[in-house]
Amino acid sequence: MAKKSVLIVFILTASLGLLSCNQNRLVPAEAEQASQPVMEAIFYHHYSVSLFQFGKIMNKLSLVTHQQDLPYIKGMVDAYDDTNPLFISALIVNDKETFNKIVPKDLQEEVIALFNNQKAYISYVETLLEQKDTAKIKKNAGEFANVYKLERELNDNRLRNREDLSDYKKSLLQMNKILSKYANH
Repeated sequence: MAKKSVLIVFILTASLGLLSCNQNRLVPAEAEQASQPVMEAIFYHHYSVSLFQFGKIMNKLSLVTHQQDLPYIKGMVDAYDDTNPLFISALIVNDKETFNKIVPKDLQEEVIALFNNQKAYISYVETLLEQKDTAKIKKNAGEFANVYKLERELNDNRLRNREDLSDYKKSLLQMNKILSKYANH
């Protein structure tokens, strides 16, 4: 029995030794290069989710007919605020070296502005919902529908694939123009 225990301990120790000697160790440059696709995937996932949630709120606002529609939309806004889909994207934006690799430089300023403008616009929407002013919401239905349309145009793979960026930038500029009206609201 003792021989069996010693043999098991020896086999486990030898196996552990072999496994630890065979680890692939990345040098810092390789580690950074290996993390780049992960950071890119995280950024674009959160960018897309943020746009999608924002667009769903805009779509619902554009369809408001009664005051009874408002609590559901308020819940959507609360969920948007609570999950803060812009948090991860904002972290990556603050790492300039990574951000430069992920988003084309000529679009970076507009992408950052979009994050800030979405936040400001949601604050404006929260004010409308707190006031329960369905008349004002209905009056802005066209704008909400336009923002939703722009969200649908922006929420695709053109930015990630760096395809057709001139049209993408036009939609991004239009979205920022609408949303920025409420930046100091």
